[in-house]
Amino acid sequence: MEEETTRFAALDPAIRDYLAHLTEEDVVLIRSGVELVRSAMTVSRFLRWLIISLAGAFLGAVMVWDAGIRLSAWLRGLSR
Repeated sequence: MEEETTRFAALDPAIRDYLAHLTEEDVVLIRSGVELVRSAMTVSRFLRWLIISLAGAFLGAVMVWDAGIRLSAWLRGLSR
């Protein structure tokens, strides 16, 4: 308990005043807001890697398709 008191006393006076006037509902709201931000960051990381993976798969498919077209044209040229 003494550690928390020391940490609270070390805060800026404006922050101490703000924290002293918080109600239980405010604390619950702040905690839910922090959870919401964490969830949003997790979803954004997932979507970023999903978009990168889909772009890579698309470009890979285009490269394979192009190589297939060139190979078929080359094979048709050999058969003549």
